[in-house]
Amino acid sequence: MTKMTSIAKIAAALVTTAPAAPSAADDTRITVYKSPTCGCCTKWVAHL
Repeated sequence: MTKMTSIAKIAAALVTTAPAAPSAADDTRITVYKSPTCGCCTKWVAHL
């Protein structure tokens, strides 16, 4: 087995076993309680 064949098989295995990304249509909702004195809430919402 050549090095390229090994790399290709590993890449194919990673692609086929990777979890699917959530679609934009997911209707997951959360409640975030923001503090007027802290900026991390806004950064957390942007992260989500």
